[in-house]
Amino acid sequence: MNLKEAICLFLSDLKRKGYSSKTVKAYEFDLGKLSDFLSGQSNMPDTAIPVSSINTNDLRRWADLCLDNNNTPRTLSRKMATCKSFFRFLVIESIVEINPADRVSLPKTPKKPPSALSQDEIRQLINAPVPEERDYLRNKAILLLMYSAGLRVSEIVSMKMEQLLLERQAVRVRGKGAKDRILPLADSSRKAIIDYFLEREKKLPNSIDPKAPAFITSKGEPLTVRMIQYMVYKYGKTAAIPLHVHPHLIRHSIATHLIEEGCSVEAVRQTLGHEDLATTSIYLKASSKFLKDEHQKYNPSDKLSE
Repeated sequence: MNLKEAICLFLSDLKRKGYSSKTVKAYEFDLGKLSDFLSGQSNMPDTAIPVSSINTNDLRRWADLCLDNNNTPRTLSRKMATCKSFFRFLVIESIVEINPADRVSLPKTPKKPPSALSQDEIRQLINAPVPEERDYLRNKAILLLMYSAGLRVSEIVSMKMEQLLLERQAVRVRGKGAKDRILPLADSSRKAIIDYFLEREKKLPNSIDPKAPAFITSKGEPLTVRMIQYMVYKYGKTAAIPLHVHPHLIRHSIATHLIEEGCSVEAVRQTLGHEDLATTSIYLKASSKFLKDEHQKYNPSDKLSE
C-alpha cells in the first residue's frame, strides 16, 4: 500500500469512529506535511512511496527539520503523536509490521497548569445573564451545565434532549471518539434546564422532542460552537472577569475546583472523559489548596523546629 492510500484509510477510520471534523483535519494536516517531506526526500509522489518503507530515521529527519523551521517542542510533539496514531493503526491492520514513530525521541515539553477561574469568578459568570434577556433561561442553563458537568462546548452543541436524564438527575454525554459517559446532574443545573424546557415548550412546542437538540436558538435552530463561545465571552466581559473567558476555561475551572474540594483525580478523570489519568493529574498543579494541604500533612518543618 502506498502512503497516500494509507493516509486515506486512516482518516476514513477516524471518521467511522466518530472523531470530530476538526480532529480529522488536524491529523490530515500533520500527515500531509509528513507526506510532503517524504516526497521531497525521495523525489517521488506519495502514490509511489510504499508506506512500509518509512522508517524511524525518516521520522527523525522530519522532526529535525520541523525544529529547524522553528516549530515549538509542543507542536513537534503533536505531529509525532499523529504519526504514532497513524502507524499504530497500520500495525493493527497488518499493513506494516512495526511502528517507526515509537523510537523517535522528542524534546521534553514543559506542562504548565491550565488557567482556571476562581469560584467567585464562576459565581459572577453564572449570575451574569439577567431575566430581561431574550435567552436568559437557556443561557443560564448552559452555563450551569457546562460548569457543573465539565462539558466541552462540542458536547453541549451536539447534545439531544433525551441525553438529559432529568428523572435520574443525570446527563449522558457523547464525548470524543463517540464514547458515552453518565454524569450526575447538579440540582442547580437540573432546575435551570427544567425552567428552560418549560419556557421553550410554550414558545416553540414543536421543538420538544427526545431527538431534538437540547439547546436551540429563539427561532428553533441548533446552536453552533461559535454562538456558545461568543455567549461565554460576552458574559465574561459583563462579569468584569480580567481573563479571556471561553468554554474550555470553564471546564478547566470545574476540574480545579473539584480537586480543591477533595475530589479524587480518578473521579475528575471520569467527569472530564479523559482516557489517561496523567492528563487529569495536571489539575493538581493548578490547585493551590492541594499544594497547601499536602504541605500541612507531610512537611516536617514544624516538627523539626520544636
